[in-house]
Amino acid sequence: GAIHVVPGNHDVDPTAKPEPAIARLVTSLRDGREGLDVALGDDGDRASLQKRLAPYLAFAARVAPRCAELFWMHSVEVRGLRLRLVGLNTALLASATEPDKGKLRLGKAQIAGALDKKGDDELIVVLSHHPFRGGWLADEGDADAWIRNHAHVHLFGHVKDHDSEDARSGAGGHFVRIAAGAAHKAGGEHGYSVAAIVGARDGSLSVRVWPRRW
Repeated sequence: GAIHVVPGNHDVDPTAKPEPAIARLVTSLRDGREGLDVALGDDGDRASLQKRLAPYLAFAARVAPRCAELFWMHSVEVRGLRLRLVGLNTALLASATEPDKGKLRLGKAQIAGALDKKGDDELIVVLSHHPFRGGWLADEGDADAWIRNHAHVHLFGHVKDHDSEDARSGAGGHFVRIAAGAAHKAGGEHGYSVAAIVGARDGSLSVRVWPRRW
C-alpha cells in the first residue's frame, strides 16, 4: 500500500549551519513576534522553512512522493471506505539545539487546507509528529479543539510510549488518539503500533490497535 509520512523534530538537519536570516525568522516565529500563517503565505519565508527540512523532503520524495510537501491532504478510497488523510507539520519551528516544548506552532493555514471541501462521508485520519496535548505546541488548544470537532482518528508520535485513547469530541461524537511509540527508545523497550479500521455489518467503524514491542 501507499506510504504516508510527516516530519518530526529530528528531521531538522542538525549538521546544517543556519543562515542568519532563517535563524532570525524561526526565532521570531517561535517567540510569537511574527505569525506562522503570515510566513507560510510569503514565498520567501516559506522557502526558508522548506530549506530547514530539505533532507526530509528529499527522503519523502523517494518513499512517499505525495507527501513531499511541508503539509498535505489526500482523499483516497480503500475497499469502499472514503478516507481523508491529513498530514500536519508540527516540526516547522523545531530546533536542533534549543528545547522545543511550548515553542512549536501549527497555525491555522494547515488546518484550513485540511478542511477544504470536506465530505460528510469521509473518515478523517490526521497524522502529526507531536501530540496536541502536553505543552509541545504554543497553539495546542486551537489544534486540539479542531481535532475534537472535525477528525475521527489522530495518529502521532514523539512521546516514547505507545498508547491509544477513545475520546469524546466537542460535537458529541468520538475520535481516537493513537500514540505510535518510539521505534527506537534509548535505554528501554523499542516499539511501534499496527492498526486497522474495521467495518461492521451495521455500517459502524472501529479502530483496532496492536502494539508491538521488543
